[in-house]
Amino acid sequence: MTPTPTPTFTPTPTPTPTSVGCSVLCLSSDFQNSMNHTEPALVSTGLLSPVDIDHMSCSLVLPELDDLTPYDVVFVWSNGDIVDPTGLGDLLKSYVDGHGSIALAVYCLSEFPHGDDRTIAGGILDEDYSPFHPASAQDVSGILDPASVTAPSHPWFDGVDLNSVTFTSDSQFSDPDLDTNAILLATDTDGNKLLGESRSGKISAVSIYPGDLDSLNVSSDTRRLVVNMLRSLAGCSSLPTPTPSATPSATPSATPACIHHGD
Repeated sequence: MTPTPTPTFTPTPTPTPTSVGCSVLCLSSDFQNSMNHTEPALVSTGLLSPVDIDHMSCSLVLPELDDLTPYDVVFVWSNGDIVDPTGLGDLLKSYVDGHGSIALAVYCLSEFPHGDDRTIAGGILDEDYSPFHPASAQDVSGILDPASVTAPSHPWFDGVDLNSVTFTSDSQFSDPDLDTNAILLATDTDGNKLLGESRSGKISAVSIYPGDLDSLNVSSDTRRLVVNMLRSLAGCSSLPTPTPSATPSATPSATPACIHHGD
């Protein structure tokens, strides 16, 4: 009897993700579990690659300027105490002066009744640097107001449905103060400042908490908005190469023939 081919399945190797040509450092005083949620949420948009994103903590030790300079943009937020809020603000100002761009987010932009080292301080709050300055902690709506958008054609809004930008919120957000020469791009539906850009275009501020970007309360349009902001600050133009999932392929292999012996 002729051998019968039996298919065996060989997975197709999954290619290593490719760089989009711009690098992002997530710098925060957040809990490790929350930090672990941020990168997958950014990558889920298909507009950033995991090989371009690194994490660093500023909870116990401040990084050096040399630690920041390899990156095109530094995404800064807090949840626990920053080891030295003034030192961090001075460091970020030096980084902007010498090399890169910065995005500041919750809770760096909130002030708390009894003092709190989550609030950013130092040189990054000088005029013409951070577009938002910290203000008293308060509730916000968690919804972008489409009617408040001052520049709908801004690159941050590319591919974003302005009617679907939602995000988690609590009583520790704020309505930050606007820097003298900064550009306010949008507010939430309660009128709280949500998106701001410095006059130089090198610093942004967003009243969204990055540690919750993978939450069910955060829309895909919100994630796209945040990633657009980071890509714009970093000068990204290319997109990641799609990474196909492994697919089985059949390879015939012979099975032993069934041989009948006569009597």
